[in-house]
Amino acid sequence: MATTPPITATRRAHWYGFTVKLAAHPLIRNAAGPALIVLWLAIVLAIKVAFYHRGIVIEDLFLYANALVNTHLPDQLLYIADYQLERGATTLMLDHFEPSSVLLIPFFRLFETPLCLVVLQALVPAVLVGAIVVLARHLTGGTRLGWAVAVFTLYNPLFIDAAIDSVYGFHHDAQYLIYAPLFIACFLLRRFAWAMLFLILFLGVKEDAAFFGMAFGATLALFDLPWGGTLSGFRLPGLIVAAVSALYFVGAVLVLPHLIASPNIYADAGFSELHQGPTQILATIGHNFFARKWYNLVYFFYAFGSPAFVLAGLPDIVMFSMMHKGHLDFNFTAKANLYYNFTIVTFLAFGVLLTLIRLRNAQANHWRRLVAAAFALQLILCVPFGLWQMHQIWARRIISSQPVSAADAEAAWRMVDLSCSVTVSNGLLHRFFGAPYWFQSYHIGVARFIVATDSSLLNQPRGSQDRIPAFVAARAGQLDLIGRSGPVTVWRDRNAPCLPW
Repeated sequence: MATTPPITATRRAHWYGFTVKLAAHPLIRNAAGPALIVLWLAIVLAIKVAFYHRGIVIEDLFLYANALVNTHLPDQLLYIADYQLERGATTLMLDHFEPSSVLLIPFFRLFETPLCLVVLQALVPAVLVGAIVVLARHLTGGTRLGWAVAVFTLYNPLFIDAAIDSVYGFHHDAQYLIYAPLFIACFLLRRFAWAMLFLILFLGVKEDAAFFGMAFGATLALFDLPWGGTLSGFRLPGLIVAAVSALYFVGAVLVLPHLIASPNIYADAGFSELHQGPTQILATIGHNFFARKWYNLVYFFYAFGSPAFVLAGLPDIVMFSMMHKGHLDFNFTAKANLYYNFTIVTFLAFGVLLTLIRLRNAQANHWRRLVAAAFALQLILCVPFGLWQMHQIWARRIISSQPVSAADAEAAWRMVDLSCSVTVSNGLLHRFFGAPYWFQSYHIGVARFIVATDSSLLNQPRGSQDRIPAFVAARAGQLDLIGRSGPVTVWRDRNAPCLPW
């Protein structure tokens, strides 16, 4: 009987050499970056869609979907009854001043489901990747460094947390991942007309975008990008960016609220923090910087070689660290692993790319080899750590649940008088998000109709945050049962008017 010959040292060397040559093959090297990006997008999308279908997403997604579906021009733009009740503002535009969100209306109307917003937030990091890769190709003549920085950025655990956004599902900050990369890339490529267009759209996502424009532009106006060649000569464009951002900030935060007699509650809360006094402010910033783990963004420490991109996010980090938890009516945590960091991470990613390009071109720089080795090590480690973070998010959040059937949800929808206010259990948000007078559950006390699910369907995290069953049990004497379908009951609160305004 033939026997397998022993593996000699010569054969081992042969296979080792073959493996090295295979790994060094241009096709393998050039495909690794795109493959890891596609893998990231696929996993994040799958997790987000699964969380949506299992009822784990219960927060901002449905608020935005409600505003988008209840837009009826010309008088109702991003109309949301919940904010009319709470703040007297009938439009999401007067929560944050966010004119760029208007562009979400035609996108949402194509699909008419909150799931399209979930998918949008999962896939818009591809815009950041594309902008980084295109910029790298123009500045280096190749794309390999761009793909490396893109992988380095997306597989960062904080960014993974923010993109998956487990309980919230979607937030308008996701638009930053579209407009900020396009603005920065066009700006650095000296496509200034396009850069100004994307700057305006970037500013229109939320007021704090102006901090980035002012800090980034002012730094360039003062110091330029002092690297010579194509990466210099940005003083005047930087000054224009800073000026436009400052004008936008003044208009959106100071002038507009005065003109429409609708105060900006976020700006007012921020300004009120300034009355603490400098000592208390510094103590609060120092404490919250560590308590909310903003220090984890040091992961992008290479960006310190491009100071304009680090300083761009510094005002935002200071602002979020200065704000007290619970200062506003809701739980204001502003942790570094939430959607708040989309803009900061975007600027830091471009800062990392430009620093590495600078060192790549500085052949005699004694830091070059050390930084290159450190980046290579982080790049290798970030992929398994990022995949592990995805696994942890899945394991921590995924739960076995008994969803409300489509037939029962539809039956409950037909029992409610939609000309009146309604609030619903978290498991029914996917059906009631389009109600014209839908209130979030913490306004249950003034809602005319209440749609509840049996407590047997409740689970974590949905059950822990569902106020409806406890309210129904405590206020049974003032509620009239309208009907039941399976585990769903519809009640009318006789003490609540049809509309509370």
